Amino acid sequence: KKWLLLGFQPKFMRQIISSYFLLCPLALILSLNAIASTAEELPQNMLVDSILLVIESSSGDSLTMEEAYTLIRKNRRELGQYYIKVLRAYGLRASETGYRKGIMQANDRIGLQYRYDEMYDSAIFYHKLSLEMALECNDSVQLYYTFNNLGQAYRKQDINVLAIGYFHKALAITEALGDSKPSSYTLNSLGATYVVQKDYDLAMYYFQQSVNIAEANNDIKTLAYNFGAMGEVFLELGNPDSAMYYFKTAKELKLQTKNKKGIAVSDHLIAQAYFEMENYTEAEKYFNLSIPIHRSEHNDRYLAMCYAYMGMIKTQQNSSDSALYYLNEAERIALSKHSFETLNVIYPAMFELNRKMGN
Repeated sequence: KKWLLLGFQPKFMRQIISSYFLLCPLALILSLNAIASTAEELPQNMLVDSILLVIESSSGDSLTMEEAYTLIRKNRRELGQYYIKVLRAYGLRASETGYRKGIMQANDRIGLQYRYDEMYDSAIFYHKLSLEMALECNDSVQLYYTFNNLGQAYRKQDINVLAIGYFHKALAITEALGDSKPSSYTLNSLGATYVVQKDYDLAMYYFQQSVNIAEANNDIKTLAYNFGAMGEVFLELGNPDSAMYYFKTAKELKLQTKNKKGIAVSDHLIAQAYFEMENYTEAEKYFNLSIPIHRSEHNDRYLAMCYAYMGMIKTQQNSSDSALYYLNEAERIALSKHSFETLNVIYPAMFELNRKMGN
């Protein structure tokens, strides 16, 4: 465990220890194992400094670089706001030592985190950096991940034409490799993109393809995504009873995996189904379960949609002030995220509220 304290040593001591790591790779591997086994117990600054030291000390060989990369990924949540900083340090070290795979991985992961943070322009920038090198290296595995991630970044902005193109490029790679397992996630994303375009037959086709692969691989996480998405199709088609079945099935699967963010999504979809059944009390109850999680997880697009529906519920309950508050908040967030799907819900709701208020 003494290696865990190295991040707090004076700079000259860090240089001496770094040189020792270079001369004794086994010591570096042992330090990686020590950090990995106690990472959750470490103060954040100690964890960050320790991982940075490990990165700096790597000679660029695939063994130690992959171990360091795995360590970073496993501690994404513990690293918090420093996660991207640590990935950049890893990418820089990979560049200095000529470890091109590490450069691709770092850029793709940085892009992924920016997507989670809903900073889509930055996400696309880093994914394209990864893509450029993956093409140079003819790295099929990295190409799949990067094509898929670019598709997701464009889908989240409702730029569906570009999203669909990248998803199909990702699927073409899995087909060429003869590995269908990762394609389940991409097929789900394609289906979700076609839902937005209201091509429900094609959406259901891709969801079912994804379900078939996910079931064969016992992929509970992707199964939950698909059942939730299928429920959304039934909701769009005006069949909230069937939608409710799929939403609740998806939630049960997410409870198995303890997917907090996913459970919140299921709760707000269940709420939407209750809204369509005109059961506003149950709808409000489930929205109030999901809103605090969306807020704490910074899922602003989902939060905006929840606020829009809460505004419509309050309109039905003749609570005009609350309705106006929720709809204004929904509009503010949706505009900041360029969420046209949510704005298409908000503006008719505002019109209805104004009509009821006699404006």
